[in-house]
Amino acid sequence: MTPWAGFAVLCGYTALAFGLAVFMLQREHMRQVISRL
Repeated sequence: MTPWAGFAVLCGYTALAFGLAVFMLQREHMRQVISRL
């Protein structure tokens, strides 16, 4: 494992966590919008 491989894995996990957070926030927002209708 080169240092770059570890860095790439770290970036991958960060992107995955960020995407999951955005998905959760959007889902929560959509639920609020739907409940308002």
